[in-house]
Amino acid sequence: MENKKKNKQAILAGIVTCNPEIELLKKNIEALIEQVEEILIVDNASDNKEEIYELREKYTNIHIIFNESNKGLATALNQILKYSIKESYEWYLTMDQDSIVSQNLVKSYRPFMVENAAILCPFLLNNDKINMTDYQSMDLPESEEITDPIDCITSASLNQTKAIQNVGGYDDKLFIDCIDVDINIRVIEAGYSIFRVNSAFIKQQMGEGKPIPFFLYLYKLSGRSIFQKLSVSPVYSDRRIYYIARNSLYINKKYKAEAGNRMTRPWMTGQFIYYCLTYPKVRRRKDMIKAWFKGRCDAKELLEEN
Repeated sequence: MENKKKNKQAILAGIVTCNPEIELLKKNIEALIEQVEEILIVDNASDNKEEIYELREKYTNIHIIFNESNKGLATALNQILKYSIKESYEWYLTMDQDSIVSQNLVKSYRPFMVENAAILCPFLLNNDKINMTDYQSMDLPESEEITDPIDCITSASLNQTKAIQNVGGYDDKLFIDCIDVDINIRVIEAGYSIFRVNSAFIKQQMGEGKPIPFFLYLYKLSGRSIFQKLSVSPVYSDRRIYYIARNSLYINKKYKAEAGNRMTRPWMTGQFIYYCLTYPKVRRRKDMIKAWFKGRCDAKELLEEN
């Protein structure tokens, strides 16, 4: 193991967990175990940590850090970064607990593991808005440089340890949401590149997806991709809506034009209205609205702390 860590091609995979569905976590691990040298699980105070601990007995190359409280995704990512530095990994993969990567993920990334590439990300299949058949039929270039920071998510991204360390790591204040946009902006501003490698993909569930038949019908009728993207609505908790509202405004104010059009107030407001209109009827929209406005108000305090 020691020799592998000294190899420039050696990769650490970091998975952040919080009350994970164990069977899905196992599938995640099994999709990665043969692709990387070591897996680090950073657990944010899960109620089922005994079941997570048992995974270490089943697999030989897994290390686990148990946090006594939920420190948030950004802090957990910084723990993965620090572990990567400590163990001399030049590259590390960041994963969430409920995404499954392609079997060729790391193999697809390897040709692009070059000095100026800070982050390599996969093609995203989220909430089945784009299914496997659609993906396989696309005429995609081998890779694309990312210029809009929202187009590269943290999950299944391969990160160059030195580059992420040089830009200061992840912003702990964000806790969850927009962490990827923030790090992507700083990476691009520092002169590094971000590439999407289209032969690598990830299946990700963005909240509990709710199909919207009206938009699916419009997509089938017109073939326009905007209706395909609207055909499944992610069902987020009120707490998640709070962080989306707070952090998107924080990012937009902190970086302005560098944050891109999809971080602007009109865009995010439109997205929130879409959530309100498409949520299940049993959902209390009043609570959603309160969470949204509290998040927007608290963004000001976050900016003052910066």
